[in-house]
Amino acid sequence: MPDPILVHQSAVNMTRPITHFQVFGERRSGTTYLRSLMEQNLKAKAVHHYGWKHGFMTVPAVSSEALIICIVRDPLEWILSLHATPFAAEPQLKELSLSKFLRAEWDSIARPAGQGWRNAGYRQNMSLRGEVLQLDRHPIEGRRFHNILEMRTVKLRAHIGMTQRFAHACVVTLDDARDRPEMLVDALESRFGLARSGPFKPIQEYVGNKGNPPSASLDDLSPEDHEFIQKGLDWTLERPFGYDLTTQTAKA
Repeated sequence: MPDPILVHQSAVNMTRPITHFQVFGERRSGTTYLRSLMEQNLKAKAVHHYGWKHGFMTVPAVSSEALIICIVRDPLEWILSLHATPFAAEPQLKELSLSKFLRAEWDSIARPAGQGWRNAGYRQNMSLRGEVLQLDRHPIEGRRFHNILEMRTVKLRAHIGMTQRFAHACVVTLDDARDRPEMLVDALESRFGLARSGPFKPIQEYVGNKGNPPSASLDDLSPEDHEFIQKGLDWTLERPFGYDLTTQTAKA
């Protein structure tokens, strides 16, 4: 029976053992935390060379010895966190109120070093700094995302699609990684045959890029903003993760 912590998962093919893993997920979704949790408790090696972790799958192939694990965050938490720290976004986006930020077209600026291009398997050409980050455009249509809600939806659909691409892939929530970390590690060990490195070790300190403190709260969302979010997200994708705008509250 599928483990509920692994909200989406591939049909497991255990003919070859998993030797390494890569984490994917949108900015401010806990990618570095999840990688650190797995590195600290599992023997499989963390890698980055299957592409930019905040983008889409862009490499020609992925090893059958790899686990691709994607992480998603509560949408309201994520909106507030991204508004406070919109990494690599166009400068004008960083000055917007929460309400305007929700509705603004999204575009990102290329930062070859800061975005880890070399580690992600790309040529780290510093002359491209400041150009449009193509990895953050709509993967089919090539355009800017209409807003962050569309960006979240398209990327989440792509992350769920990883479970169709690869023999070893899953999608988990930051909620579980943060609140039930040992259960998550147990689920990965059981489902994918990942060897433990020893007794469970929780992450004791903050890891990853420290974001700015939230400059807005849920109280700053107007009824029109709530309606915009309700209509802008695909709840057939969100609800399997336990997310429902009518019942949830965000953690600041």
